[in-house]
Amino acid sequence: MAEEIGYVPRKGSAYAHDESSKLIAVVINDVGNPVYAEFVKSIQQQCRKYGYSIMIIDSQEMSSIERIMLGLIEAYVAGVILVSSRLSDANIKKMAKIKSLVLINRAVQGIKSVIADTRTGLEQAVHELRSLGHESLTYLSGPTDSWQNMVRKETLVSICRQNDIALNCIPCSAPTYNGGFACLPQFSQHATSAVIAYNDIMAIGFMTALEKCGMEVPEKVSVVGIDDIPISGIVNPTLSTIHIDRATIGKMAVDELVSRLRGGNLHRLLKPIMLDSRFIARGSTGPRRD
Repeated sequence: MAEEIGYVPRKGSAYAHDESSKLIAVVINDVGNPVYAEFVKSIQQQCRKYGYSIMIIDSQEMSSIERIMLGLIEAYVAGVILVSSRLSDANIKKMAKIKSLVLINRAVQGIKSVIADTRTGLEQAVHELRSLGHESLTYLSGPTDSWQNMVRKETLVSICRQNDIALNCIPCSAPTYNGGFACLPQFSQHATSAVIAYNDIMAIGFMTALEKCGMEVPEKVSVVGIDDIPISGIVNPTLSTIHIDRATIGKMAVDELVSRLRGGNLHRLLKPIMLDSRFIARGSTGPRRD
């Protein structure tokens, strides 16, 4: 990977070999997103227990930055944790041949990963909305190059089909507050009585846009997020969401990586470790009202 950008590591560096480096690179997509902040906190705490420090790389949701930065730092770190990586499978496999690597919320064949399985939480959310009388649903999509977004969308398509719910998907400009806010014009063209957003931040932005247009939540539209970030229980109305145990995911990712760095069984089963999710009903979901 380093060769692709013309980078040559300095000889004689104290961090040039895995056995001497006590530094782990943690690559995230957005340092301002509280989801990644929680992952970083969990990873850092667990790394300290093993005597490792971390280097944080913010890719700014761009695979090009992720690829270039990994090429620049690969000679100085013992291993890498990629959180919701936007890299292609091929580039991830290339990196895994150079450094010990573990993925969070991304599945690539032959690479160890720890993943939040949102199917259970999404099933619970859709069943709750169906019981409240909602017969149509809009999904506010995440980034097109996001593996998580692809899985969540496909899962919703399957669940809605099974529950006889009409599903509309809206592409959003960014997985941010502003991205969610900007979805309202598209939503208004084919409005549904319920919405599930790619993440909580987008859901909160979308709720704000609805309220500013006089569309009360949940009286006019029920809204569900994914992640259960701390602010989701504080906003008004409080946000119904799907809880993901990021602390455990981060801890397990470090355990897996350190095991490999310390000569653990590198040929053991590389099947992803899946952690379940659950739906939390709060103030943003309610009965359908015509």
